[in-house]
Amino acid sequence: MTPPPSRHGRRADRARHRAPRRPLPLRWLGAGLAIAAVATAGFAQRDGGTDDAEPTVTSGKSTTRGSTSAGEEPGNPEPAQAPTSPYSIAPRVRLVPIEVPALGTGSFAVAKRILDDATGSVSGAETMTVRIEVEGGLRHQPDAVAKRVMRTLRDPRGWSGAKGVRFVQVADEPDLRIVLATPRTTDALCAPLLTLGKVSCRNGDVVVLNAWRWEVGTDDYAGELERYRTYLINHEVGHALGESHVDCPGAGQPAPVMQQQTYGLQSCRINVWPDPAR
Repeated sequence: MTPPPSRHGRRADRARHRAPRRPLPLRWLGAGLAIAAVATAGFAQRDGGTDDAEPTVTSGKSTTRGSTSAGEEPGNPEPAQAPTSPYSIAPRVRLVPIEVPALGTGSFAVAKRILDDATGSVSGAETMTVRIEVEGGLRHQPDAVAKRVMRTLRDPRGWSGAKGVRFVQVADEPDLRIVLATPRTTDALCAPLLTLGKVSCRNGDVVVLNAWRWEVGTDDYAGELERYRTYLINHEVGHALGESHVDCPGAGQPAPVMQQQTYGLQSCRINVWPDPAR
């Protein structure tokens, strides 16, 4: 909200012809204070590097301090695609709109089904343990989300092939939490990065997948929601593996998975894998 202009320096004759100003409604003031609080809490880092503030990140039972990287930080947030609510989604391929709650319960259900490492292990490969969680209030079942995430991580075209990482699903004490969360919870978990309810992030040892983006995808991925989800998983986990953002290498080429494809393909083609040549 733009504050009213200062009266200092106005000409007296001009001021006499102006109608008296009414005070701003209190609800506008409250909204302005909330926006200011968010703005001063932090900023979105464009290179996916370590944030100087080194925020406290809560992970499972313990609280650790870790690096912060913006996965798809809102440099230019996209407009809401819903006619009635920022979190009401009606993709082209669906007949019935899906409501994504702005805020869930704040608690997370951990996937109980531990999927076997069916891909086999590379000798001497780095091992990363992951725990998959879903916030209460979302329609997705943790075991189904875990199956989707682990299938992506263990695909030879993914980081298991590109960097030789063996991903092992666990129920406790993980190296990395992968959380599907409502928009407002995403904002809280990603702070001080500004996700504005629309994008996802990696913050320390937590990858936060925004449920709104999980459902709506992007215009470039219209009709390709499952492929977009694959991209989203690989992009955010890529940050956890130390990867930073890159740009489109050239018109018509596959977009790197670490390109911020949510904001556009920059003349590249859709690509959801770190190693698409496999």
